[in-house]
Amino acid sequence: MGNDKVDEIKIPTMIIQPYIENAIKHGLLHKEEGEKKLHITFVQDEVLTCIVQDNGVGIAASKKIQEENGIKKASFSTGAIKDKMSFLRDYYKTDIGVVYEDIPVGTKVIIKIPFTTL
Repeated sequence: MGNDKVDEIKIPTMIIQPYIENAIKHGLLHKEEGEKKLHITFVQDEVLTCIVQDNGVGIAASKKIQEENGIKKASFSTGAIKDKMSFLRDYYKTDIGVVYEDIPVGTKVIIKIPFTTL
């Protein structure tokens, strides 16, 4: 599909929002110094790839902060989104998934999303 159809893409609901929320809540909220940045990028190919990248504290520091605050359970949204991605992977029979990258400053999440057009 060419980029001329980009306005016609329909993304399954509630796929991207939890990752943006996590970037703010677990990464940027705990960043104490400097500018807080959140970048959201889309790349269209066989699937739609969304990259959510922040310059927050990173995965390891976020886990440590949660442990220090006595938070031991995984967030509801993370579990729910894993279930939804599994369903969509089966439904679309394509490479759908999420990869977390612990980058030098912050976190990068790569989300592969199936899409349909209007």
